[in-house]
Amino acid sequence: MADDLKLTYGVDLKGFERQLTAIQKTALPAAQAGYLNALAFGARKNLQTAFDKEIAGGPTPFSKRAPVVDKASAGKPEAVVRLLPEQARYLQYPILGGVRRAGDPGASRWDVLTGAAETNAFGNIKKGYVKRIGKKAKTEKERRASQRQKRDELRAAGKSTAKARWMTSTRQPGVFFAEIRHAKGYWQRPSTPGGKLALLARFSDNAKYSTSIHWDAAIQKAVFINDPKAAFDAELRRALSRLPK
Repeated sequence: MADDLKLTYGVDLKGFERQLTAIQKTALPAAQAGYLNALAFGARKNLQTAFDKEIAGGPTPFSKRAPVVDKASAGKPEAVVRLLPEQARYLQYPILGGVRRAGDPGASRWDVLTGAAETNAFGNIKKGYVKRIGKKAKTEKERRASQRQKRDELRAAGKSTAKARWMTSTRQPGVFFAEIRHAKGYWQRPSTPGGKLALLARFSDNAKYSTSIHWDAAIQKAVFINDPKAAFDAELRRALSRLPK
């Protein structure tokens, strides 16, 4: 009878193979994508910190939103950190350095605005400021031409030109565009005779920029984390926990 006693152990190889297949095809790619996304979002945070430190006056909310992440997935094991196109047009200068010239992003067709008397809390030129003083200068130029014509007509008629005089006690200091002492821009006339001109907005042929936002350093700081194995293991445990039991 003892010879008839048999102990049989069965192993569900198909179930085991299914588990291995799920790990290989699902958990590992998901863990890899999670790891890459963690690195990418870390790099994005580092860039925003660099903006806080390096942009004079601090970044505007618009600039702070510039870095974005195109996330990796199980089917696309690649995470991309990039700048939104509109912000990238002007952030390229503090990131890459270089020279901004007429026609470049942030410049007009004729020159580059390099300074202004009125700035906002972030140190940027106030929106609409240059347009406003440009309109004021144009209006004054047209009115001065009109008054000049009236004086010529009065003078030709042998009459006093007093009523066509430009300067009056109630007229505000005017604005004009000119290059004075190698500074080209909009100037405000003095409020009193013999007073000083005030430069309201300055324009140059170009503006030179040195790198102040170190993109590569921000990325590398995120990539070379203290314990990459622990970070990947955490993502793998998360992916395994989501597999069907």
